Amino acid sequence: PNEPRLPAKRRIGVPQSLPALPDPTGLLLFARQQMRKAHRKPRLSSIGCRRTPQKLLGTRQAYPKEIPVQLLIDSMFDAGNIIAVDLSTPENLRLALRKDSGSDHMQWFYFRLSGAQGVGCRMNIENAHAASYPEAWDGYRAVASYDRQNWFRVPTQYADGCLTITHTPSCDMVWYAYFAPYDQQRHQQLLGKANSSERGAVEQLGRTVDGRSLDMLRFGEASDGKRACWVIARQHPGESMASWWMEGFLDRLLDPSDAIARRLRERA
Repeated sequence: PNEPRLPAKRRIGVPQSLPALPDPTGLLLFARQQMRKAHRKPRLSSIGCRRTPQKLLGTRQAYPKEIPVQLLIDSMFDAGNIIAVDLSTPENLRLALRKDSGSDHMQWFYFRLSGAQGVGCRMNIENAHAASYPEAWDGYRAVASYDRQNWFRVPTQYADGCLTITHTPSCDMVWYAYFAPYDQQRHQQLLGKANSSERGAVEQLGRTVDGRSLDMLRFGEASDGKRACWVIARQHPGESMASWWMEGFLDRLLDPSDAIARRLRERA
């Protein structure tokens, strides 16, 4: 309380002088020196970071030129499927297809890559030649998404039995797939929509090899003069494009304003 008021132009909190008080131990002088040091503008190193005083470090430490990139690939989610063989090099991420459950069919892949924002990656699916239909890789391009809602194509090349996906992600996480996935949640929503329609009914035929319900949708009533039409899609788990087709087909079939769909329901 007895400290003299500082002039307005002087920096607040850095007194230029301390009151003349008895200081037999020299503590006041030490405190004044430390306060002035604390308000000095820190020096910057060549990369713009505050330089740690040499007295604290003991020896000068060099900053690393490159931070190692740790990439992770995950497929433990609904419809996920891939085998990560070697992820040590972004330019050569070695992957492999896994067979569908309870089947020798092998074509589908769906996985998430993490930690690759701004990193050029080459994902090599090395056993693509052993897929059920390797001819499908000719002219093929894989799909990718940052939100699993909007999908876009990425450069893909098939050569010497290996399918190579090349991409530099702009986000930290990105999903890649053989085709835009159609997961179980959306499948259940499609069944619910058909079930709530006055024109449709859902009947459980049995269960799949994974124990999931195998359902049949029935529209209309059987009568003389009507044809019984069967529409089957996605016999294999990896044929997700067939589920998208079925969703579009049912949307039109149940559209009350569609004259063609209305005529079809009258005759089948």
